[in-house]
Amino acid sequence: MTLKRLGTLAVIALTVGRGTAAMVAGSELDFGFANALLDDGDYYRAITEYERFLFEHPQDSRTADVRFRVALCYFQGQKYDTAARLLSILASNRTETAVAARAEFLLAEIQYRLGRYTEAVSRYEAYLQQHPEEPAATPARLRLSTAYLRFGNVEWAKSALRRGAVGNADDSMEARQRDVEAFRALSTKSPTLAGTLSAVLPGAGQLYDEKPTDALVAFLVNGLVIGGAAVAFHNHEPVAGGALSLFGFSWYAGNIYNAVNNAHKYNQRQLESFLNRVELKWGLLSSDGSDRLVPEVGATVRF
Repeated sequence: MTLKRLGTLAVIALTVGRGTAAMVAGSELDFGFANALLDDGDYYRAITEYERFLFEHPQDSRTADVRFRVALCYFQGQKYDTAARLLSILASNRTETAVAARAEFLLAEIQYRLGRYTEAVSRYEAYLQQHPEEPAATPARLRLSTAYLRFGNVEWAKSALRRGAVGNADDSMEARQRDVEAFRALSTKSPTLAGTLSAVLPGAGQLYDEKPTDALVAFLVNGLVIGGAAVAFHNHEPVAGGALSLFGFSWYAGNIYNAVNNAHKYNQRQLESFLNRVELKWGLLSSDGSDRLVPEVGATVRF
């Protein structure tokens, strides 16, 4: 081979090498920029940059990872329908098992955040059966535990915590077990008792529900309507008396319903307040009250 030909091959190799290096550097820059947008909470610009990355680097080994990040952006932006659609595709990909596992966890999270707790329990249970050693197994157990508490089942909530090591020390699991047990002491109101009290004495159910203003209004209106109807009948005004009686009966029935409904709302507030404190303590809720992925999951789905 002549010296001239060797020189030509060397130039070609150098040019190709520089081109490859430039492509690699470009993909790293695109990838890093999109990640920075995700970390800053600029989810929709991050989606644009991830999509650009997929278009410009279709053969990159991180393609599945990038698609997961796109779904994560929709998830963090609370576009749960779109996120669920993308995550379902990723969860069915058995060649990218790590990405599939993360997608399955987020699918369970979506159901939890939408208040579909029965579906969330089913998905968390399936996730823990299939991925008991994944980093997200710990937050999955915690979420499963709080989901069972929403059904009022303390024993199943405690059982969910016992399925594996929760936290880095034994006392961490014991502390969480105590947190769950505290659910039994939660102050609640009986809707049946609230309705019965209001049926016996209008306003009494609202007073039981700790709604003194509603109680006063219910008592006064019922008293005035009954008094007005009695006066109308006494004065031989049956039409006015009948109208007031019909209104009074409707108000009376509504008063009972209101007392029952207030009891349910009181119990729901107590439950939400209790779970917010537990989730904040366990790292499932941020200090501003918004849902977030716990640190253990962050190592898996934050980049």
